[in-house]
Amino acid sequence: MEGGKRVWWENRPPKPEDLQAHLEGRRLLGLVPDKVVHLDLDRTGLKDLRPLVEVLNALQIPAYAGPGNTRGSKVWIFLEEPQEDLEALARGFARMAKLLLGEEHAVEGYPNGQHGLFLPLFGHLNGQPRPLYEAWSKSPVSLPFRPRYASPEAIRRLVRAVPFLEVALQRRPSGPRHEAAMTLLNLAHRAGVLEEVKVLLGTSKVYEAWELADTRTLEAWREELDRLAEAAASEEYAHKRGIPFLKEVGLDPSPIAKLLGEEPREWPKPKPLEELEAPLPPWKRGLLPPAMEDLANALAGQLLVEPTAPAVAMLAAVSAVLAHRKLAVAPEPANAGWEETPVLWAVLVGPPGSGKTPIIREAAKPLWAIEQTLAEENRLAQEEYEQELLEWQAAKKGERGEKPKPPVPRRLVVGDATPEKLASILEGNPAVLAVVDELKGLLLSWRREDRAQGRAFFLSAYHGTPFVVDRVSRGTTYLPRPQVALLGGIQAGPWHQVVRGGLGKGEDADGLLQRFTPVVLDPLPPVKEPPPVPEETLWGYRDLVMRLWAEEVPTMVSPSPEAYRLWKEWRFETLQEQRNPELPEAWRGYLSKRMGLTARLAGILSVLWGEPGVISERTMARAIFLVKAILEPHAKRAWRVGEVGDISPAIRLAKRLKEGKVERFTRREVYTKEWGGITTSEEAGRALWLLEKAGWVVYDPEARAYLVNPRIREVSVYAH
Repeated sequence: MEGGKRVWWENRPPKPEDLQAHLEGRRLLGLVPDKVVHLDLDRTGLKDLRPLVEVLNALQIPAYAGPGNTRGSKVWIFLEEPQEDLEALARGFARMAKLLLGEEHAVEGYPNGQHGLFLPLFGHLNGQPRPLYEAWSKSPVSLPFRPRYASPEAIRRLVRAVPFLEVALQRRPSGPRHEAAMTLLNLAHRAGVLEEVKVLLGTSKVYEAWELADTRTLEAWREELDRLAEAAASEEYAHKRGIPFLKEVGLDPSPIAKLLGEEPREWPKPKPLEELEAPLPPWKRGLLPPAMEDLANALAGQLLVEPTAPAVAMLAAVSAVLAHRKLAVAPEPANAGWEETPVLWAVLVGPPGSGKTPIIREAAKPLWAIEQTLAEENRLAQEEYEQELLEWQAAKKGERGEKPKPPVPRRLVVGDATPEKLASILEGNPAVLAVVDELKGLLLSWRREDRAQGRAFFLSAYHGTPFVVDRVSRGTTYLPRPQVALLGGIQAGPWHQVVRGGLGKGEDADGLLQRFTPVVLDPLPPVKEPPPVPEETLWGYRDLVMRLWAEEVPTMVSPSPEAYRLWKEWRFETLQEQRNPELPEAWRGYLSKRMGLTARLAGILSVLWGEPGVISERTMARAIFLVKAILEPHAKRAWRVGEVGDISPAIRLAKRLKEGKVERFTRREVYTKEWGGITTSEEAGRALWLLEKAGWVVYDPEARAYLVNPRIREVSVYAH
């Protein structure tokens, strides 16, 4: 009992009138054979039926439930007329119930009448009556019993959607989960079961299997599915992936392919392994303070992107404030000469309309507000200087004293990123943020021979190392510690135009590009009314920046002993990766900058989380996770260097397949015969997953073997 009211899973105690109800049930038994889908769940109580009932309620399919004859429970769905395929519907319905409830729940499904087991109101065994309840209302049924009939077509559509649930529950997709869901919904639309698949993907079973709790609530996931389903049903939305993409994210689409009757496709031309696109991970909550994460999530919801881009843009903006406040990071206590500045160079890479400009604008807005205040202070200081100068000039020569010096303008953020302008500003300011809405011009200018001095200046401004500026009109200026944080956007085409030079082996390959932190924007499907950004989230981020600007900030942070242990483990892992001969030269160049980037992020996060000059173990863990699990996949995608961290086994196996005449093989053969030096099942699985993604092999589930693409001899293992 709950609150004095009967709940639907409670066994109602027998009453004298139950006998008459039982007799009425026996009378109805002869009237409704083979017009009922009957589920028998011997190990499942009525309380545990909730996932199944939620699906039926969402699809408005009426059902009835009651305790089993001796244990467990039973579920009935009434149909007004007999159906020729009722037995198949019952089996499919039982399969869905087992997937939703779990393998530990035994489910039998069959049409009523075939076994003569249907008891519409009160079953009778050993003299014990059994109640029956409406699943949707949780209320006991009343006499005379007039069931609500379900639509046979609704049952057929639901059973037809079961293969989609089977595929979804195989594992967590290896790529973005919203893209995997979008692909399933695209295929569901083709199969005519879009609404049913949307409901099944919104169950707690899929929510748990896909580990979605790290980024969104179940309710938010269901709202996201509504938007994705709207896009899947729209003819205007052309970005509709299918069966091949499910394989890319590690799901076996065979049940859906069989349902859709898709014929085997012709062999595609394989990709060089370096061109594999790394999957982009979702943002993980808890890395940044709530004021920043709330705004990142709000902007992501409005602009239909992942929160990573606004989060990194805000980190770049904050890095300029902390550099201006003269923060430095000492990552290794034993190495007293190693200090890192906090400045970050963030570049948002995405197509037009992907949200680069509004993200940059909102991230830099509090800094522009500070810049406006500084401009007013500079104006007043200039006026005061001019007045003092007039008074000095009017005084007699013997009474003048020292000539007033013009004030040095205070600056924090600039829109002009030319080296000459920045050097002039940095003569009187510790650091600035250069906001460049379109980075194409700046990046391409670095490749010109006559701009070598500018390229060298930016290298110094990233590390805060001394730099000498020679000017014809003003002579030589010495900048002891120039610091420039960069925040900009660029389209993919111009970005890769620059990358081809900067990641090669020519004179441009000086590591300058590896200092950028690229974030790739993959726009989500459009919706008619994206949610607005709450005003309080904008003010929360603004207040945080203002506190960093006005309140006390440590000038030096270093790791605690516990954090330093994490740092050393991360350093060892990085050194091991750097010594991998299979890695492209460009990625080894990135790895040489990895520890510096980690130190900068650890220092920034330490201040953001209010730590008093000491980087805690938790903050160091945040910084390492941010670099390894969030930023590196974006760098791999932006630089088109593939899944380089784990690609060497795939490269060795690819070479073995090109050398031999193997057409079909098993995963076990790979590691038992030590192809490509692979000796474990896990290593073989990783290599095969990458080769599948590049189109070198395909898995045949019926043969339980991998088939080699006969076109692998048309391509090289490496892109260059």
